Amino acid sequence: MTNFENPSDGVKKRWLMEQPIFDRIKSQGFSEYAKDMNLKSACIRPEDAPIRVCCMDEGTPSFLHAAGGGILLPPEELEKYLGHTKAQVLTSHDGCGAARIYAGMHGIDMARADETGLMWAKKTAEKHGLIHEHISASSMSRPEEGHFARVCYYDLTGSFDWRRDEGLPAGFTVSHKFMDTDYALKAETLTALKIAFGEHGLGHLLDADHPFILCAVAREEDLARALSELKSLPHHYDGRVEIEHITVPDF
Repeated sequence: MTNFENPSDGVKKRWLMEQPIFDRIKSQGFSEYAKDMNLKSACIRPEDAPIRVCCMDEGTPSFLHAAGGGILLPPEELEKYLGHTKAQVLTSHDGCGAARIYAGMHGIDMARADETGLMWAKKTAEKHGLIHEHISASSMSRPEEGHFARVCYYDLTGSFDWRRDEGLPAGFTVSHKFMDTDYALKAETLTALKIAFGEHGLGHLLDADHPFILCAVAREEDLARALSELKSLPHHYDGRVEIEHITVPDF
């Protein structure tokens, strides 16, 4: 029986709403389940959409992601990331877990974590000639009090957006195509795990029967590498994390 010991009512509600999807994924496997999805559509950015860098958070809308909008990236890697992605908009958001991590790394009071993330994004956008947008808690597509995502999409296409197919479950997204592998794994993917299993995530709801899923999203030629990388990731959630994949068609 599912244990709702820690998560908030809003998180529980979203968990229950998505349970039928995860029942099918458990029965079929993610790859087989996703064959019914329009994966080509989920990986093609609309031509009129700005190139917007959002947090990996499941509540932020974009096909391009980095934790906290890139706040955890080393400066030289951030330069490369923004250049390779041809970013036009850099976002921050309320309740950002990556901003809290950044605050902790720099000895900043946690009460100022959101303010710190906002100011970092504004200054970084100004430095690189980008537009800055801030996403308020009320504008995010998740409960203000926490995370309900049970998936982290490890995206090697650079354009995957689970929101463009309503059959895909909500998830954190790591835009690995534009990141060094070591950073994509040990900073981004591990951050998703820490949030999901932490006090602002699903906590005790995640177990052997309801695991968190690390899902590689890649074309056929990149799939073996993506799966190998995910399998190499050390973590402390044995038995509660599964590795799955989605094979994206050429387009």
